[in-house]
Amino acid sequence: MSKNIWATLVFLSVALTFAGSSVLIGAHLAAPSSPPPPVGVYIAAFASSLMLAALIVAARRSPERKLKTQVDNAAQRKLAER
Repeated sequence: MSKNIWATLVFLSVALTFAGSSVLIGAHLAAPSSPPPPVGVYIAAFASSLMLAALIVAARRSPERKLKTQVDNAAQRKLAER
C-alpha cells in the first residue's frame, strides 16, 4: 500500500510541475507583450513531460510484471511439489 502512496505523490508533484510551467508558458503565448518566463520554466516543462511519460509507461507495464511474477512463482511451487 505504501508503494502506491509514494507513486501517487511522485506523479502529483510531476503533474503539478508540468501544469504550472504550462500555464506560465501559455500565459506568455496568449499575451506576447508580457515578459517571457525564465528559461527554467521551459526546462521544467520539458523534464516533467518526460517524467510523466515514463511514469505512464511504468504504470501500464506494472500489471504485466505482476502477472509474470505470479506465473513464475506458481511454476516454482509446482516444481517444488515434485
